[in-house]
Amino acid sequence: MSDVADAQTAELQLGDIADAPPPPPPEEERWVPPEPPPAAPAEEERGSMLTTFAVVMAIIGVVTASFLMYEFWISGMLQSRSQAALLRQFKASLVLTDTHALVSPPVGAPVGIMEIKSIGLEQVVVQGIGSAQTKKGPGHDPSSPGPGQAGNAVIIGRRTTYGGPFRDLNSVPLGAEIVFITRQGQSTYTVESIRSAPLGEPSVAAPTTDSRLTLITSDPPYRASDELVLTAKLQGEGLTAPAPLPLRPAGQRPGQSTLLGGWGPVLLWGELLLAAIAGTWYLYRRRFSPAVTYLLTTPVLILLSFLFFGAVDSLLPPTL
Repeated sequence: MSDVADAQTAELQLGDIADAPPPPPPEEERWVPPEPPPAAPAEEERGSMLTTFAVVMAIIGVVTASFLMYEFWISGMLQSRSQAALLRQFKASLVLTDTHALVSPPVGAPVGIMEIKSIGLEQVVVQGIGSAQTKKGPGHDPSSPGPGQAGNAVIIGRRTTYGGPFRDLNSVPLGAEIVFITRQGQSTYTVESIRSAPLGEPSVAAPTTDSRLTLITSDPPYRASDELVLTAKLQGEGLTAPAPLPLRPAGQRPGQSTLLGGWGPVLLWGELLLAAIAGTWYLYRRRFSPAVTYLLTTPVLILLSFLFFGAVDSLLPPTL
């Protein structure tokens, strides 16, 4: 019996051995996939440069698009607000008795209301022909007679930006009437000619022996390489100016001179805007709280953008 049990035990052990999985191959025989080689420093640097370039180009694109939106949309809303303020100021001035303001209102003050029914235009005209004044509305040249007075009354207006009050000036038909209301009363002009002239042409704003109104704007609308000039004749006799007219500053050309300080404000607000953009990018890259970063940086970026865009477009011709 003992021999039989030993034999059965041996058979079971042999069966277990037969059913057992094969032993794993030796460690040295296993195939291990090779690890990828580390990226070369030059490739990492190239990828970082491409990322930085893409970010810079995206920022330039956003700033450019924002500037165009400011010029062709937001500036119109700013001009509408200025017109409302000028209209209230002009109505309040009608009760004043200051005769000096009849001939030479302060720069930036309202001169009167101009209406051209044929193109649906009604604007408060402001004193001054610089970019800062024509942002508010059409600007009267202080060195020319006032509307309704004897001589050549010159007015500069924008054609595209800041509401584009003179956008359709080329569509005014000959013989159309232009009505002007000033503190001296109401005057009516009849359109005689519309032509193109070189930008800043001195003869356009030169004094004349007849009483006329000269409106100047950019030509073509989106690039002030020339100027569109509308000339209208005063119906009836021109009024006499209450006082001598101020002389036009040397070198000033109506329709071309911006009468502003130059590049100083552009550089100042541009540098501050770049610093704000760089700071915003740094906060986002450092994984700072996106919500907090947005709340902290967005108002600053919007304010500096408005100041920068306003400084840039002040370098553009006041007729654009």
